[in-house]
Amino acid sequence: MPPPPPPDPGQGIARFVERAERELSPADAVVLRRGYEAERTAIERMHQNMEAMRRQIRDSIKAPTFDPDGLRRSLEQAHATEAELRGRMDSRVIEVLGQLSPEGRRKLMEMGPPR
Repeated sequence: MPPPPPPDPGQGIARFVERAERELSPADAVVLRRGYEAERTAIERMHQNMEAMRRQIRDSIKAPTFDPDGLRRSLEQAHATEAELRGRMDSRVIEVLGQLSPEGRRKLMEMGPPR
């Protein structure tokens, strides 16, 4: 039996936003929520991309004839998609942090990364 897939990163981010909203000022909470909602689709695409990559690896390993070039192309495409989505997320994080108060940024830092 294969190991269970890792947790959906989108769920960790959603939980982080919910936790942070309880800690932040109302104004900072609105900024954070707005940034999260703006990238919800990208977060879901990241999860779908990871799942597709896992399927491609599994299918490649199970195939009667291993196609290293096909797997390489699939992985390169998945990595390119991941890089594009991460770049978009990085830009949004920078934008949101720039809109938060110094106190809001401090509270987020104290909370640590999403889990």
